[in-house]
Amino acid sequence: MEEMLRLWEVVLEFFQDARLYTILGLIVLDVLLGVAVAIKNGKFEWFKVGQFYRTMVSPYVIGYLALYVMFGVVEGLEGIVGEGLHYLAFAAIVANLLGSIAFHLRALGLKARWVAGLSRD
Repeated sequence: MEEMLRLWEVVLEFFQDARLYTILGLIVLDVLLGVAVAIKNGKFEWFKVGQFYRTMVSPYVIGYLALYVMFGVVEGLEGIVGEGLHYLAFAAIVANLLGSIAFHLRALGLKARWVAGLSRD
């Protein structure tokens, strides 16, 4: 019974973690920019928004939840190693989303300094 209570505590902590909201905010920005690019190119299709949700959003959030729970419940993963792996997973998701956002900004013809620095032109 104590294990189930600990599991629920960790899940509730997950939904209060600022890293989750960072990921969700970047996903929303990525979706909005992707829709803007599709509209600009005259190729917007609603089903692609659902496809993006199924292939990108769900795996990111569910995968991050699974790691969060694992790091919070499995004994031996607390401490610096667990926190390091946790931040590494977070950084990988954020890096992927920032790459997608940079791609969409370039497709819209917008060039911020950090986006221009990513291009290899």
